[in-house]
Amino acid sequence: MLFAVAVAALLVPSPFDGRAATTSFDLLHFPCFAVFSIAVLAMARRLGWRSAGRRAGVAIAVLAFAMAMEALQQLSGRSPTTHDMVANAAGVVSGWMLYEAWRQPQAMPRRVAITLAFVLLAYTSYRPVLTLWDLWQRSQG
Repeated sequence: MLFAVAVAALLVPSPFDGRAATTSFDLLHFPCFAVFSIAVLAMARRLGWRSAGRRAGVAIAVLAFAMAMEALQQLSGRSPTTHDMVANAAGVVSGWMLYEAWRQPQAMPRRVAITLAFVLLAYTSYRPVLTLWDLWQRSQG
């Protein structure tokens, strides 16, 4: 079910048009794939895949899924972009880091994972936020 929702969200043409809508959706790639990877890792754990090697395999499979969905967008009339692929990958890696860190008894791995996740979020959001800021300033006159 989770994969079906992800496929539909990534491959169905967007009903919204314009630079602001497109840029706004660019901001969703990172958090969506971070949450998606955490959810898939949690499901894998419930299925008994508890070893670090299996979790790494699951994370790599989610990363491959993210890249494939971005590449397949051209078949549905949407355009894949390098920024979206980077944001997808950063989201998956951040989700995986946060999932692994939260399982550690020490607070330090959690702090490092949260810090790195925020750095990746800032990196992938910087350009879309600047574009939206520019659009807003132009609309103000």
